[in-house]
Amino acid sequence: MKKSNKLSFKKIIIILAFVFLVFNILWYGWRSSKFKDFTQNMEEFDPNTSFVSTDKSGYLYNVKYPDYLSFTGNLAVATPDGKVGLIVWPNIAKGYEFGVQIEDGESYNIKVDSQFKPYNKNFSKIVGKYKADLNNLVNKAESFWNIELSESTKS
Repeated sequence: MKKSNKLSFKKIIIILAFVFLVFNILWYGWRSSKFKDFTQNMEEFDPNTSFVSTDKSGYLYNVKYPDYLSFTGNLAVATPDGKVGLIVWPNIAKGYEFGVQIEDGESYNIKVDSQFKPYNKNFSKIVGKYKADLNNLVNKAESFWNIELSESTKS
């Protein structure tokens, strides 16, 4: 009896190892295909993880690949002075989520919806103050990465 229990335990370990291997391969393939197009003509900042570029006007663009076995990577664009930034998280299948970084006496990192309304209403005033900059950053992101962000961000 003990021998069959060991055999079952070995089979379970082999199956788990195989499933983990397949998951790694699928994750790596998804990560590579999802983010590769975003890094065209960008300089590699951190090998196979982070890429940067600056346009003629001084806007900074960044692509951050998802960390190991994570599905969260991001695109970011910041104003030349670095005081306002837009973070775009591509969803696993399609669509995007948004965040903003604002320097205005203090540093703010705020998660917002597609209309730049903060999920935490305490940040509505600071986000509203920079709405024009954020709309400009949406246009920059769409142009640079040839993507279509939600139409509602432009209202």
